[in-house]
Amino acid sequence: MHPGRLDGGDPREVPFRLESLERGGYLLNSAERLLLELICDWPRRGRTMLLTGCGAGLFLETMHMAGFEVIGQDSHPHFVTRARHKLGHLVDLHLGGSDHLQFEDNMFDYVVILFSLNLTSEPEAVLREAYRVGKKGILAGMLNRCPSPTAEEASRMRLGSLGRRSFTPLSWGRLKGMLRERVPYRELRARSVLPGPQCTWRNAGWANRLNRRSYPVDWGAFYAVRVDLQSEWSGLPLRALSTKPGMV
Repeated sequence: MHPGRLDGGDPREVPFRLESLERGGYLLNSAERLLLELICDWPRRGRTMLLTGCGAGLFLETMHMAGFEVIGQDSHPHFVTRARHKLGHLVDLHLGGSDHLQFEDNMFDYVVILFSLNLTSEPEAVLREAYRVGKKGILAGMLNRCPSPTAEEASRMRLGSLGRRSFTPLSWGRLKGMLRERVPYRELRARSVLPGPQCTWRNAGWANRLNRRSYPVDWGAFYAVRVDLQSEWSGLPLRALSTKPGMV
């Protein structure tokens, strides 16, 4: 199989192969904005954050630049090595599975799970471990739909489509049910981005006006959920008051 294809190989490569596509890069940028919007009032100074299933380092640098003390973990040595080459000593990196974390209870302030719930057959186990090692909050991000290459990209790069066999969509209803059963949270906040067809996933004025907003959780191609385990309020910047996601 051609190394550029998106429809085969290790499914954990899916988030990183998105970077090779214009629509995929647009999706990742939109996802990053949503994640930072959801946690805009999480305290950062001196707070530890574990990104479990971090792969080759996607979003590790984002959370480091946001001010958290970031730790990354993945089950495959290849991805840990790639993340280390990408980030150097900016973050601490560990080897291990998301469903059996090699960390003590309540070791981190926050735990972040991005795409891993789409790529595992045991999402309940991943959530259970995130709750075990996290004290204050959990941030999870999931794909509802993945981008296909444009005709030009498919011709130039010989890319296949990123179909549903590459990942497993996790509906908001199912995830909310798992959280209610397994995580005694204080509050949930959830939103999505990219509600329109893939032809709107592009850097254009009209498309950006549509896609820079967040939407109800079932509308968009990517959705994220903030789970507060404890109350810890740092004060919300005035500029964020109009964009703060609502509770669900």
